[in-house]
Amino acid sequence: MIRNRFNFFLLLSILLYQFVISKNSFAESYFGSHLFCSSENGLRHNEYWNRKVNWNWSKGSSLNYQQNLIDDKYNNFTFINSSGTWINGFGDISSTSFRHYLLVRKTFESKQEAIQYCKYLEDKCVNEFGSSYKYVGVSSWSIPQSAWATIAVRYKENSEKKWTTCPNWEFSGFKELHYFPLWQATGLTTFAAAGMIFSPWAMGVALGKFGAIAGVIGTSYGFSQGLNTAYNIYNYVSDKIYYSHD
Repeated sequence: MIRNRFNFFLLLSILLYQFVISKNSFAESYFGSHLFCSSENGLRHNEYWNRKVNWNWSKGSSLNYQQNLIDDKYNNFTFINSSGTWINGFGDISSTSFRHYLLVRKTFESKQEAIQYCKYLEDKCVNEFGSSYKYVGVSSWSIPQSAWATIAVRYKENSEKKWTTCPNWEFSGFKELHYFPLWQATGLTTFAAAGMIFSPWAMGVALGKFGAIAGVIGTSYGFSQGLNTAYNIYNYVSDKIYYSHD
């Protein structure tokens, strides 16, 4: 029995390893989004939500478009397929503006390298659809198809890792990106709320073994501790949201 279990987990580990290291791994296949090119003409405020602008999916591989190749510097996280141009990364939402971002799965050695990647995507769009199609974005898969997302790129600066955005209908100038992720805000507030329930219960049960009065004292103490922890967490989240404007 033990040997069978060992063989099963060994086989499972081998399959998982092969799955992860393959070129079309799970991360590359399912975490990411397709590049689109948007025209600057008439693009104002929230018009892009209603698709009142000219836009097209960036071209992928086809028999009629053989020259659509990705630069070797980028082809391990950006590549073409029959559906279009795929950028590997993870979708995220700002807790302040509720903007969608695709966090590209690559850390560039400098801000200049990150800018060069953004300009490479812009040039690809301009070459495919014309000079007005200079805004780049992503949608589908990691980004809801009802939304258009900004491409966020990470780079090293001294000992820090920072983010900037590829220019589009909302961002320009490659300014440093500051935002507080929605998943982190909701996760922390959920943890705080759960603590206000769990802490009184845990302390009440622990001290309740020594009598009813001890149980009441434990519950009261647990409630005060849970409330204090929740207050600190909510303050932290509030400060992050207040000072993290994207």
